[in-house]
Order: sequence, then structure tokens, then C-alpha cells
Amino acid sequence: MRIAEYDQILADLVAIPSVNDHEAAVADYLEKLLAKHHITAQRVPYAPGRDNLVAEIGNGQGPVLGFDGHADTVALGDRAKWQTDPLVGTIKAGKMYGRGVTDMKAGLAAGVIAMIQLHDAGVLLNGTIRLLATVGEEIGELGAHQLAEQGYVDDMAGIVIGEPSGVAKDFVTQPAAQSIFPLSPEERDVLVAANQNTEQHFVVAAHKGTLAFRVDSVGQAAHSSMPELGYNAITPLLTFYNRVQQYFEDQAGLKDPILGPATPVVTLLNAGEQINTVPASASMSINVRTIPEKTNDAMLADIQALADEVNQAEQAHLTIRVISKLSPMSTDPNARLVQLTKRIGEKHLKQQLPVIGVSGGTDASPIVDRNPNIEAVVFGPGNFSAHQVNEYVDMGIYHQYINLYIDLCKHYLAGM
Repeated sequence: MRIAEYDQILADLVAIPSVNDHEAAVADYLEKLLAKHHITAQRVPYAPGRDNLVAEIGNGQGPVLGFDGHADTVALGDRAKWQTDPLVGTIKAGKMYGRGVTDMKAGLAAGVIAMIQLHDAGVLLNGTIRLLATVGEEIGELGAHQLAEQGYVDDMAGIVIGEPSGVAKDFVTQPAAQSIFPLSPEERDVLVAANQNTEQHFVVAAHKGTLAFRVDSVGQAAHSSMPELGYNAITPLLTFYNRVQQYFEDQAGLKDPILGPATPVVTLLNAGEQINTVPASASMSINVRTIPEKTNDAMLADIQALADEVNQAEQAHLTIRVISKLSPMSTDPNARLVQLTKRIGEKHLKQQLPVIGVSGGTDASPIVDRNPNIEAVVFGPGNFSAHQVNEYVDMGIYHQYINLYIDLCKHYLAGM
């Protein structure tokens, strides 16, 4: 397979609309592509029009290394602000533009192409490479949950999540980068000076989990001129807010060595119907990026206890409804897959690759929930243009990732 074919496969995937749905069309394309190279794929339906895809190569006589890539994308955004058609993989000045190209159809394509190249070359793989092309990652890791629950990750020793793990090189030295990458200014300067590429990449060995919940408060409506006839639903919600803010301040000293502390954010507030009516209902939504040192269940129990205290003290009616609960992913930076990824990645990308943790989540959460012993890394082509208009991927880096995935699979299953 030649580089022109690499580019055409990626352009074909970008041209398939898969905005939080319709991943079956991506599965159709990949299934046919793999079949052309005599690799059998299995479809795992999630819902009508939404199929996961699983494929394997190798002799099955050794460890199983997974590769995960999601087929869905976020919405196109304001099409008038795109410089190119977001559903056409347009290459300009060495970059391909299009919705989902960086998050994460380039990573998915690179993983699939690496499998094909290994298979076509007849490379001896003492074990198994298993592709998981999933649905619904952008709205809750739906496909990864399903495949994990059905046992597709039970026998995996390691997994590479091909999500974008790079940033534009000049961003690394900007002040905003300090809050994202735990490196000193001197360390960042050294990285950039030694980097021969347009982007700086990282080996992500850990990421935070998610606990998203809504607190509903029920009161009694009344005319604002006679508030004593009602019960203002906002009042206990404000008390709860102050209590939960204090709780998170108290928790700030609890830190993961890679991920740091949990990150709580109040994201939504709703209350009342009109200016002259005591509100009969109010709600608050909170999104917490969690760390391994405080499990989601333990944190949720603490938060429920706070709500119970407010209910008792103020004769309130607060209830907690969980919206999303995803575990953090944390792999020992010295684990074999992490170090192998770092070593091979540095050779191919021609740059130093720090091992870091990030706040954003991936399909790794349900996978490590199911298989706590798995070694997982997030490492793929792409950058911070994900979810933005004019999303792009550097084509040179995309090509390098194909080669480094090939190399990584060879070494991992050869025990080298």
C-alpha cells in the first residue's frame, strides 16, 4: 500500500458523515477494506445504523494487544466558518482538513492501515492485534462500554487508544500550556528545540474520569408578594452549592502524582418560570473530572450525604441524578507498553515524548473498568483542532504514526 492510498482512505472516512450516529457506514467501509486484504471483521450492532467493528490478526499464541478508535464525530459547527467543505478531506499545505480528521479518523485509519500492512507482509505476530472501531465515544463511550461488557477486552494485555495526542509545537511554550502539561518552562523549551516536527506529541498514560450529576430541588410556587405561602427551591440549592464547594476545596489536597487533583465545575443552573413567582423547582449540574485516589462511587456517596444534610436542616427536597460516571485511566509510566510506545514513538516522530496525564476522557474508561490489569496508552495523530471549525491533521505525522504503529505491534508481540 502506498502513501497515496493512506491519504485516500483517510479522505474516504472524512467523507462519511458520522456525527454521533451513522457509524454503520464507517463500519461498512472498513469491513470492505479489510476484506480486500483477507482480514475478517465482525460487526457488533449497538443500535440501528450504529455498528461497532472488531477485527484480528496474529497467530493467537501470545498476548493480545488492542487498538481502539471511535468512528463518530462531533457536529460540523458553523459551516460558513470552514475554509473547506468539512465532509471532504481537503489537503492544503501538508494538512488534511475535515470534521473528525483529527478526532479521530486519522488515528482510526492509521491503526487499520498498520494492521493491513502487517498482515499483507506476512509478519510473524506471536499473539493477537485486535481492532475495536467503536460507536458513540463523543456521547459517553457507548460502543466501548458495549464491547467491554461483551468480553472483547478481557484477554487484552495492553491497548492503544488512537486519540490525538499532539499540539502545535509553538503552543508548548505558551503560558496556557503550563496548566495542561506538567512541565517547567525550561523543560518545554528543551522539547521544542529538539523537535524536528511541526507538532509536539505526548504519551498519555493517564486521564481523569468523569462524574457528572444533576441536583434537583423541589419547592412550592407562590406569588412573589406572598413568599411565605410557598417554598423557594433556590434556597436549599444555594446551601448545597456552598457545601459542595467547601467539600471540593477540602479535597484539593488529594492529588494523583500524574493527574493532580479532581477538577469540579458547575456547568448548568436552572430555576423559576417568571420574575414574580417563587420558584417551585431549581436544578444545578456539576461535572467533576475524577482521579483514582477518590473513586467515583466514594465521591458520589459524599455528595449524597451533603444533600441529605441540607434536606434535614432545611426541610428541603434535593435529589441527585447521575448523568455520567466514567472511571479514570492510570497506567504505570514504567509499564512495558508505555515505555515501548515512548521509545518507538520517539524514533519515528523524531522528538522527545514526555509521559503525561490529561483531564479529557476516552474509550479507555470502560475498558479499564472491565479489565483493571490492562496497560493502556492514548497515543495518536492529531492535535487541539479537535471539535473546532477547520479541524485538521498534519499528513506527515499521520504517515509517521502508521509506521510507528506497525513497529509497535511487531515489538510488542515479539517480546522485544
